[in-house]
Amino acid sequence: MSATRYPVPAETLEHRLEARRSRFIARLARVDSEAAMGALLDITRDRNPGAGHYCRACLLGAPGDLNRAGASDDGEPAGTAGSPMLQVLAGSGVGEVGVVVARFFGGTRLGRGGLVRAYSGVVREALEGLSLRERVERRRVAVELDYPDFERLRNVLGELDVTLDEVDFGARVRARLGIPADGGEALAAALSSLGSAGNALARQI
Repeated sequence: MSATRYPVPAETLEHRLEARRSRFIARLARVDSEAAMGALLDITRDRNPGAGHYCRACLLGAPGDLNRAGASDDGEPAGTAGSPMLQVLAGSGVGEVGVVVARFFGGTRLGRGGLVRAYSGVVREALEGLSLRERVERRRVAVELDYPDFERLRNVLGELDVTLDEVDFGARVRARLGIPADGGEALAAALSSLGSAGNALARQI
């Protein structure tokens, strides 16, 4: 895992936990901006009207990167909800992840320790069932090729972990490709076997 390649949520997942009749409903999803986290909060509120608290935590960047992190207790005693949830996220090895937990009070006070265990526990359990995918940071490269060269290149893009983002068919083929930011040298070596198509791309890596 690196700052340019790491796991992120592949789905939005909801998980429930009950503690002394209080219900904790966690909604966990991929978020990479404050706007995305705000949308997750709005959806959780809409799906769980009447909850007493909507506590939240998020990592907007790479796993464990607390420079782009946030948390809120939303009226729970300070340090009993947002911070424990953020600690679980930070230790999960997952990046670009956010969670909102709606709490419905069950009539029995849980105390500070009980709240910490419930909020951190529901997030930990949700993460255990979360499907992940790899997020790869890519550089955009533009190339212009003859049609035969472009066909040879297109046939191996998947093997090289290169994405074809745009293509314009004119007298020649103009294409925009997404190249893994951490794989330049290995990719350039692999491209050398593709003749002029590979050499044209390798010169830009």
